Amino acid sequence: LLVLHRSLQYASTFGYAVWLRPNDAWLGNGVAAKGPLATRLGLSGVPVLAETIALSTLFELVRDTGARVHLCRLSSAAGVELVRRAKAEGLGVSCDVSINQLHLIDVDIGYFNAAMRLTPPLRQQRDRDALRAGLADGTIDSVGTDHAPHAPQDKDHPFDVALPGMLGLEQALAVVIDVMVNTGRMDWPTLVERMSSAPARIGQVAGQGRPLTIGEPATLVLVD
Repeated sequence: LLVLHRSLQYASTFGYAVWLRPNDAWLGNGVAAKGPLATRLGLSGVPVLAETIALSTLFELVRDTGARVHLCRLSSAAGVELVRRAKAEGLGVSCDVSINQLHLIDVDIGYFNAAMRLTPPLRQQRDRDALRAGLADGTIDSVGTDHAPHAPQDKDHPFDVALPGMLGLEQALAVVIDVMVNTGRMDWPTLVERMSSAPARIGQVAGQGRPLTIGEPATLVLVD
């Protein structure tokens, strides 16, 4: 915690943003979201507390240091609410959500499907609903692909041994269209903002994710 505090102090001094995934290492050392499904399958559970305690700690440090922090891969309804309150307070925080958490829930693990071994773990439907709502209302700034492919030999193991992660890049746009635009939760201009200009702004990538401008580099994506 002292190292994190010092890091945020230094980052604030130089105007850098710090990217972190909110997860308490002591509470978050499991392989599935804590709940009835993990219990039935005998899988070690990661409680929502692992995320919310980490978020609360980070927000206290941000208040003290004035640092700018980007939170990667929110996974819970309680986490979304904490971020919403932090933004209302004026803290310098932004966050993203993975397409996996927008699309899937814990029951998609099925019968120990190692493809669904993810970090953070897939949570319950109420968490997915809150993440979708948070993305729609702007509490969640952007969408992440969470693209973490593995070779078959790294996934063809018991659930708790398989490496966490799955493909995400190729499916990202289609998933967001399906769960956000086609369901009426989000319009096309907002989708474009969440997946282009918002990530560019958060990452401080100059000249990217903005409308065409005379004399500036043209960055285009054609969607069929």
